[in-house]
Amino acid sequence: MKHTGFFNRILLPSLIAILLFLAAIYIYVIPGYRESLMDKKRETIRELTNTAWSVMHRLDETASDSLQVLLAQEEARKIIRGMRYGDQNKDYFWITDTTPTMIMHPYRPAMEGMILSDYEDQEGKKFFVEIATLAKKAGNGYIDYKWQWKDDSLIVVPKLSYVKLYEPWGWIVGTGIYVQDVQREITTITRQVVWISFFITIIIATIIGYLARRNFLAEQLRQKAQAKQKDTTEKYKKLVEASTDGVLMAINGEIIYCNPYLLNLLGFTQEEADEQDEQFLNSLNCLLNLKSSARGEGGEIVKEHKIRKKNKLMVDVIITRSEFEMAGKNGYIYTIKDVSRHRDVEREMDLNMDKFKSIADIMQIGVFRCTIGRRSRFVEVNKKTPEMLGYTSEVDIKNLLVQELFVDRPEKKEVIRAISEGTFLREKLLRIKRADGSILPAIVSLFPVKDVHDKVVYCDGILIDAYEHLSRDAGFKQKPVEQQLSANVLLQPVKDFIKTPPLCEMSTSLEVAARLMTMRNSDIVLIKGDNQEAVGLITHSDISRRAVAKNLDITATPVSQIMSAPIICVSDQEMVMDAFALMMQHKVSYVVIKTTDKSCPGYISLLALSELKTDTPEYLINSIQKSGSVQEIAVLMQQLPLLVARLAETGAGAATSGKVISRVSDTITEKIIQQAIKEAGEPPVPFVFLALGSEGRREQSLATDQDNAIVYLPQDNNDLPSVKKYFLQLGEKICTHLDVAGYPFCAGNVMAMNPQWCQSLSAVKKQISQWIDTPNPKELLHVGMFFDFRPVYGDFEIANILQRYCISEFRDKNKFFYNLAQNTIALKPPLNVMGQITFESDETQPEYLDIKKPLMALTGIMRLWALKYGISERNTMERLSALRAADILPQSTAEEFNQALRYLMLLRIRNQLHSLDAGNTPGNIIPAQNLSELDRTMLKKIFSAIAAHQSRMATEFRIV
Repeated sequence: MKHTGFFNRILLPSLIAILLFLAAIYIYVIPGYRESLMDKKRETIRELTNTAWSVMHRLDETASDSLQVLLAQEEARKIIRGMRYGDQNKDYFWITDTTPTMIMHPYRPAMEGMILSDYEDQEGKKFFVEIATLAKKAGNGYIDYKWQWKDDSLIVVPKLSYVKLYEPWGWIVGTGIYVQDVQREITTITRQVVWISFFITIIIATIIGYLARRNFLAEQLRQKAQAKQKDTTEKYKKLVEASTDGVLMAINGEIIYCNPYLLNLLGFTQEEADEQDEQFLNSLNCLLNLKSSARGEGGEIVKEHKIRKKNKLMVDVIITRSEFEMAGKNGYIYTIKDVSRHRDVEREMDLNMDKFKSIADIMQIGVFRCTIGRRSRFVEVNKKTPEMLGYTSEVDIKNLLVQELFVDRPEKKEVIRAISEGTFLREKLLRIKRADGSILPAIVSLFPVKDVHDKVVYCDGILIDAYEHLSRDAGFKQKPVEQQLSANVLLQPVKDFIKTPPLCEMSTSLEVAARLMTMRNSDIVLIKGDNQEAVGLITHSDISRRAVAKNLDITATPVSQIMSAPIICVSDQEMVMDAFALMMQHKVSYVVIKTTDKSCPGYISLLALSELKTDTPEYLINSIQKSGSVQEIAVLMQQLPLLVARLAETGAGAATSGKVISRVSDTITEKIIQQAIKEAGEPPVPFVFLALGSEGRREQSLATDQDNAIVYLPQDNNDLPSVKKYFLQLGEKICTHLDVAGYPFCAGNVMAMNPQWCQSLSAVKKQISQWIDTPNPKELLHVGMFFDFRPVYGDFEIANILQRYCISEFRDKNKFFYNLAQNTIALKPPLNVMGQITFESDETQPEYLDIKKPLMALTGIMRLWALKYGISERNTMERLSALRAADILPQSTAEEFNQALRYLMLLRIRNQLHSLDAGNTPGNIIPAQNLSELDRTMLKKIFSAIAAHQSRMATEFRIV
């Protein structure tokens, strides 16, 4: 009987499951896979046939008369004959006409010109006639027949082909797949399924044997458990009676047991419980209908509830209900925990929290309370907390998980562990992510909050700006001075960084002092003595650590009780290095500065000094402007890659990096031009120095050379040869100095030292007219670079005159735009016919991508449309926005190109930074192995979009 039960409960369902599994595989999965594979093959040959059909269509569009049509047809035959695909590159295309006659077959050239009306396969099917009928009737479709195996005429196999009619020529082009290829794949997958099924059957049989043994052992254990049940019941009863929580047991809706703790909680006697007193039953019957609840672990039901005591008072409890079975009857055990005292304590804690938040608002520190666990959330925050984290309201921050604020993985783990385990975290320096993505270095302290039963229920925390406590950071103080502050900063006078603090009397309360600091946006407040001179100071941190932490009343405690004295002073004539040394010596964050005229003293903070970073554009530009030589500029230029890397770390886009690099380039150029003019003498006539190419568009990268020009405006009484000689000499000085500073000479000699790019305004106008009216394709690359000009130094009105002249000259110059479009379309993105990226290679690099080429293609497209429609913007992004605003480009195209341009620029900057990290010279060559799958997917989409737009341009400008 036992064996029969085991067979019915375990063995039979297992066997049925195996049979159903095998049936599903052979009835549904394999046939479904075959159909799916065939659908995929059909789709493939359809798309391939469309590719061959498009060759005929494209060539036909270029033909204008019957002779050219014949030439186009011959070219189509030639191109399609050479098209191959497949694993062995042996799959092909063939062409017939509607008669039917064989036009082209790459493996059966003897059939070309043959009339195929009577041609049959091995089964007597005149499939060429059926192909012609299908094409004339539907234009395209699928047909199956038998044909030779690729280029082997001795093997004939079933084949499925897709054909499509090109109606203007009456040609039918097609290609096909061999059915046995699909069958071979099905056979392979079937064999794999058989083996998998065999192994699964073995595994299930092993599991069944294991379960059978466990079933036998479980029966033995059950019999032993029954023998011990009586002893266990008695022990459990004693344990329940001694419990510090109320316990109630009910079976089938009837109360059968209530422990003494619960009776005492509700004020009833054991006799009243035994006699099932009506008032006693009314107090407890509400538990028997416990429905609306939260689920706890193990299927328990947990709910906060109120129970009426014998004296009519209500008591707050937390009820946990667990289900059990005894003697075939279902019952429940209710555990009742009194939380009235906990509620009182919690209300007191909330009141204290509100008081602490009010104080914290004055002290300008963040105070918060969060839940316990790995997915901790904020429960309460003061006003300062969302402000410090960059959020507009408390609601925004309460929707966050606490762990989302931390960017460093080890730091995140440490905080989560402290919150989950209810441990202290004291003054930990952490990096916190603000709402805008920036990083806030902060000092975080966490304190577990326990209830009356010593159980951690919340976690309170304090958040302080880390810069205020920089002087207490041992790691910071241990660094050498030259690593903390640059030499340029250390040698500046302290008066350049002085801040004026508020002053107060020694009797002023801490609350008033805190408000003074907040109103004056000051880090400290100075305390005056009897002689009205500063004798001490306090900070926000002093109020937090010395007053609030010690429960002092800030409304009554005077500042003299916690002030730091004596103060550390320095003269306003001293250098920053002296003030910094005093801070390190005395381990303070602030030094008071006394002026020579004994006016109101100021102060300098370690925070202010730490913020004087050398990795900001402003600092680098300021340093370049203060530099005294070209060699010094060259040294400063070494900071530019670090600056760009920092911009990348903060999330700045590649477009922003390009503009920053151009700002630095403009500053250097201005500085060098001023120096060159000092050497060459004052210019005889007004002139403007133009930046061309990427610099003109403000899209420079870390790998950039010179592209510039000089345009001058001579007067009637000038000696033109001497004027030209001056500006050529000036251009040579400028370009030579730029080369020393880190901007190499242009390989194409597009520089102001070249007479072609250093001319008078009238000569430049004449040259522009020549470019427009009789464009030379070889010069169009330089022409496009010139039309991206931007004035950098000199008389900008000359550049404005030139800009207006260009716009007027471009009107109705179709021949110029035809040639410019031809050059733009020639910059093909590296994508083959099958939509795959084509990499270049040479002796030094097996496979690489020159990222500059697709960028040139994209900027060339935007330049062409901007010039054609009179858009004055130079930057490609700005050109794109202007073209969209003028409805010249559709919204979808503009967005697609915007994303493409940003991605290509980002990829170039990222690669150049990697090259610098590896000790190499930055460039535009990206090794293929450095491109991730995501990069390759994005590049395919970008290149396809560029190629598609170039095709539309070819149609618009009628370019063959």
